[in-house]
Amino acid sequence: MVNYVKSGSTALGTCTTGLVGNCGLPDLPTGLNAVTGSVMRNSGLFPENFIVNNPQYAAVNYYNNLGHSNYHSLQVEGTYRPIQGVTMQGTYTFAKNLGLPGTFTNPVDRHQDYSIVNSNRPQSLRTNAVFELPIGPNKLVMGNSSGMLARAIERWQVSVIYNYSAGGYSTLSANNMLYGNGTPDVVWTPFTQEALDILSSGKVEWGTRKSSTTSPGLEGRYFGEHFSTVNVADPQCAGVTPLQNLNGGTTPRCTLRALAYIVPDGTPGAITVTDTYPVQNPAFPNDPSNIINAPRTRSGVIVLQNPQPGTRGTLGLNTIRTIGTYAFDANISKQFRISESKSLQVRIDTTNVLNHPTPGNPTFNINQTTTPFGQITGKSGGRAFQGQVRFSF
Repeated sequence: MVNYVKSGSTALGTCTTGLVGNCGLPDLPTGLNAVTGSVMRNSGLFPENFIVNNPQYAAVNYYNNLGHSNYHSLQVEGTYRPIQGVTMQGTYTFAKNLGLPGTFTNPVDRHQDYSIVNSNRPQSLRTNAVFELPIGPNKLVMGNSSGMLARAIERWQVSVIYNYSAGGYSTLSANNMLYGNGTPDVVWTPFTQEALDILSSGKVEWGTRKSSTTSPGLEGRYFGEHFSTVNVADPQCAGVTPLQNLNGGTTPRCTLRALAYIVPDGTPGAITVTDTYPVQNPAFPNDPSNIINAPRTRSGVIVLQNPQPGTRGTLGLNTIRTIGTYAFDANISKQFRISESKSLQVRIDTTNVLNHPTPGNPTFNINQTTTPFGQITGKSGGRAFQGQVRFSF
């Protein structure tokens, strides 16, 4: 809809017979006070909200209480002091958190989005312990020491912290075919359940050949090399009309992809797929520089595809477990008493003692064409030391 200037103004000249349709409209302000859609509004032929609901409002905020969550947990805490100088404490939580996401697949059928909240980690363990080393006067080691030697070796203390969290939940994403939260359709074949079992029990496996030919090496895969998949054209793209170069031309407009599970050649119902990701040449298993880059023709069955327009994916939300995390930190400290009111403390802290990396997030989008499904492109974290000296007076 556009603004108009009534005929008869200096902009359009005087009203004539040819402009009679415009001459009958009322004078309206211009500039900042111009009214949008004035011609339709004053025509008498259309209702006020013919094109825009409530056109008198630029924006309308809708406040509601659609959020809902349901949390249950078992929490156990314990403290153990077996002997003097040793204290151990631990907390274990077993939890399940159900709720609705921030956006809905279908706002009028929100119950279908009720699932495990993806930030929920079913199991969590938090532990810490403090040990005074059995060294010094009246201790197991050098119990008869005295003087400066005793002051130097006594009261060394070691503290450790170990935390573990099970993997949370994530969604295998597809194109949004309704309002949001796109998830794939499950294509049932004799191999579907096998593929879904592997998907639901994923874990990080390092040592997989990289998909990039420009930086050969090894990487991580969430499903490992035993779950071999290929990204193929979504079957619904075949139904797109070829008119106006919409399908089958030099630049196909349908870019939807599906996930095909590799099966043995000759499997009934399998389709021919092309695997373009580099793999290790089996003739040279111990030479990482020998990889096969050429596309390979294989057999596969589609197990996940994009839902049809206007429908919800049958796989659902938050159906896959993500990567769990754990951390082991420690420190050692010693306090030297100088006088009644003065003391000196020496402390060394170590984070990530085992130098265990935290893997990055895997690729869970079936429409991704540049990286293999389940690829983990990086990791973070490393061992770190920190020392400090504190003088108290």
